[in-house]
Amino acid sequence: MTSAEPRARLSVRLRSATRSDHDEAQGSGFLDRLASGSLPRAAYADLATQHWFIYETLEQAAVVMAADPVAGPFVFPELTRLPALTDDLAVLTSQDRYAPLPATERYRARLREVAFDRPWAFIAHHYTRYLGDLSGGQYLGPAIAKAYGLDGPGHRFFVFDGVSPPAFRTRYRALLDDLALSPDDEGSLLAEVSEAYRLNIAVLADLKERWVEAFDLTPEAVAQIARHMNDDHAEDNVLIVRGLGGVGTASAARVSGLDADGMEFEATVDGIAVPVRIPFRERLTERRQVRGEAVRMYREACAALGITPEH
Repeated sequence: MTSAEPRARLSVRLRSATRSDHDEAQGSGFLDRLASGSLPRAAYADLATQHWFIYETLEQAAVVMAADPVAGPFVFPELTRLPALTDDLAVLTSQDRYAPLPATERYRARLREVAFDRPWAFIAHHYTRYLGDLSGGQYLGPAIAKAYGLDGPGHRFFVFDGVSPPAFRTRYRALLDDLALSPDDEGSLLAEVSEAYRLNIAVLADLKERWVEAFDLTPEAVAQIARHMNDDHAEDNVLIVRGLGGVGTASAARVSGLDADGMEFEATVDGIAVPVRIPFRERLTERRQVRGEAVRMYREACAALGITPEH
């Protein structure tokens, strides 16, 4: 009779059991588009907003679970993300209030349901979020910073001061392997990690629908619209930034980008390039609406400047 092979460590089984979930999250398309800079900066601000709500709830659970003999060792103050996210949002958006997406609300509801009183569930969600931040997040953060011209403020979420991600990952996995859980609780932990991935994937799907699918402004489409505005309506661009953008002395202006919420210009004032963003009246849902908004902005700019529109 041969002896049974030793059971794999919990950290190894976790990675093996969730490999497909991890790949699905990474392959959502939204994160890749952010890393390439092909989405507007507002899309990254939206991701930070959803993270803020998720971490607010998870870190409230951490306060409650800190004294738990099983879950408590996983509560590391140096991993706390909410202050960094608050600082990032102060740079990324001027909004005073932020809105969670439906998938984010479901994520928070699940955290409230299980992570405040079930050690295995808290560990499952803690592991999924923070080990992800200390793994793939260390590649995503610098890519986003480069894509959107952020130097410190705006992407502090990805920076763990005083923490060596490789060393911390090793330490964390050792904690997992030392867990003394019943077979039922261990099975529940594995299942909850998969649930945490599913919830995270749903948030990314909501973000993708908002920023990629519902408004089909591919980089090629944006370039085409900008080229048309700059080649055929260069004088209109100047009037728009003068009348609506607060740069009354602009001598030239070109469209530099746009998203579902507004159009971005680069105005020239005394030989210096000045960025100007003009918001649309409401969030657009179809590409064909861009033309109507451009005409509206031109007419409103003419009215503000006391000029009779030519078209």
